[in-house]
Amino acid sequence: MNYDIAIENGWLVDGISNSVSQGSIGVVNGQIDCIVDKNTKLAASKVIDASHLIVSPGFIDTHAHSDQHLLFDPVMENKLLQGVTTEIGGNCGSSAFPWTTSNLFYSRENEAEFNWSSFDGFLSKVQSRGIALNYGSMIGHNSLHYSVGLTNCGGASREQLDAMRKVVMQAMDEGAFGLSSGMNLLPASLDLSKELIELSKIVARKDGLLSVHLRNESDDVLNALSEVIMVGIQSKVPVEVSHFKVLDRMNWPKQRHAMSLLNKMRNAGVQISLNFFPYSYVCAPLKVILPQWTTSRGSSHFVKVCSNVRLREQLEDQLSDAFPANSAYRAVTIPRSADKEYRQWSGMDLLRIARATRKEPSTVLAELALAGGVDRFVYYECINGSNIEEIAKASYSIVASDSYPIGDPRFFKNSIIHPRTFGTFPEFLHSFVYSKHLLSLPEAIRKITSIPASRFGIKRRGYLAKDAFADITIFDPEALESTSDINRPRGYPKGVRHVIVNGEVVIEEGEYAGKLPGVVLRRNA
Repeated sequence: MNYDIAIENGWLVDGISNSVSQGSIGVVNGQIDCIVDKNTKLAASKVIDASHLIVSPGFIDTHAHSDQHLLFDPVMENKLLQGVTTEIGGNCGSSAFPWTTSNLFYSRENEAEFNWSSFDGFLSKVQSRGIALNYGSMIGHNSLHYSVGLTNCGGASREQLDAMRKVVMQAMDEGAFGLSSGMNLLPASLDLSKELIELSKIVARKDGLLSVHLRNESDDVLNALSEVIMVGIQSKVPVEVSHFKVLDRMNWPKQRHAMSLLNKMRNAGVQISLNFFPYSYVCAPLKVILPQWTTSRGSSHFVKVCSNVRLREQLEDQLSDAFPANSAYRAVTIPRSADKEYRQWSGMDLLRIARATRKEPSTVLAELALAGGVDRFVYYECINGSNIEEIAKASYSIVASDSYPIGDPRFFKNSIIHPRTFGTFPEFLHSFVYSKHLLSLPEAIRKITSIPASRFGIKRRGYLAKDAFADITIFDPEALESTSDINRPRGYPKGVRHVIVNGEVVIEEGEYAGKLPGVVLRRNA
């Protein structure tokens, strides 16, 4: 038989077993047709010599935010070069359907472009334009809430809840993977648990899952986790805790209690799991870092606080209690796209800037807020490395990027982005397998292939076997690394040599091959 592609003499990690064995793979008509030992020669139109390389199932990113941006960045090269072949969007409560004027990325210029009236209509539009990797979506609770005429002021009436139920039921029938909620954001940050439970019951009946950004990831993280456990139990829906982490030094010990609670619930039969990203910092607005009483009334009020000697002392005392030895100021780093007067300090933390300018750190912080407001984004080092390692070792954790595509010039050309946008999956493998040796290669590969595929109902992907779709990532274990960091967040990773999506090579020798072989996915289809 003459195959479309033969991958020869690679070290195969199948995404299911604990073995790493040398062999070859034959691909035809978009599927894996055979896996043979290294001594068997395969005739093919294209032969990839994978000697000394790892051959893995394509990586699956189940928490991303590409959605409508796929219409303007169908390639998502930043994902392909990480080895990602499948992505699930519609997370954190925001999805491209239902599309409303309350969507974060709504503008009059895209009204005519974003004209779908159903979940299937959105997927069909994405497919008709073409995409380089596979894409599926959740339904966002916040998007649903707005679609029935609700605002940020309260819960739904019986009629509005019935309308949301119908939308969820239709979307699930059209292939949605489940429901997502950003409980930290309006309107879900209101007490809408009852509404979420009712909608999740439909998702459970349709064999979907609920993906949740916790209401609180810092001082009240345990109550926030208990809340989503309660939602899962009452609605009987499997729950995925999104980008799980415990923020701020004084809260880090709470993770041990959170993990204990998760283990207890899982042992009792509750279906709850989590995903995480392998970074100790977030990209967040200043108001997330500062005490709420200083920012709740906006930037102008924060400047007044800093101008008042008594209030400023109170702020500094509170920061000192929370972050000993000026660690709060060391934890905040200026991104490269800061305002002109701060651009020279990009990549530096506030304490270093204060010393260089001979100012108090609090003065630098106040000036930063004055120049760009308390909604200004900065890099914030607030996650404990040992806690990340504990999460990574949990049998029920998977890896996800929580990232946007960066090729949509209307929104992301000059935006501050987190390095995970370019580096999540190489960073995970490089750090946890090859550097720290916390996970075996097969364990780590399962967390980014077969486990997310099984959890989200992605059929015939996430493993290497006969008749599986040919989504395959080939990388050099000695060269694999992320090059993106705070100083260079848009650095493409190294070491991913070839990426195959549905039997077509989209990355060849580390370069995009100009193809769009991706398909839209529907749960359990």
